[in-house]
Amino acid sequence: MQLPTNSRRDRGFTLIEVMVVIVILGLLATFVTSSLLSQGESAKLDTTKMQVIELQKIVDYYILKNSKAPEDWNILIEKDSTGYKYIEQTEPPQDPWGNEYRLQPDRDGRRNRLMVMSFGPDGQEGTDDDITSENARNKAERR
Repeated sequence: MQLPTNSRRDRGFTLIEVMVVIVILGLLATFVTSSLLSQGESAKLDTTKMQVIELQKIVDYYILKNSKAPEDWNILIEKDSTGYKYIEQTEPPQDPWGNEYRLQPDRDGRRNRLMVMSFGPDGQEGTDDDITSENARNKAERR
């Protein structure tokens, strides 16, 4: 009995075929990774917008209750004379990029009115990526 001889088709994949598959997998991995990274930045922006809006509500409540604006975050973190804490944390709130949110007078100059602000991904004040309690709702609606 004679053993069958291996023809070229029965031997497996050639080096070129394996290389083509590796290149295709590399390209797919690149596209998936870049897509996921851009989604991460988008999630940070959305989180910041929501946090700015919620922090503004807390600041507004403090102003309503005390008839004055808080001087800084510490006033909102510490218990007041009635034992109430406006923010349940021990440190001033930070945006997703690790920068402290800012309390600044609003742009209309209204007395006892503060604006909550994040300097955005670049951490620089006065740039287009700044997120404030004045523009957070508009930026959230544009998405």
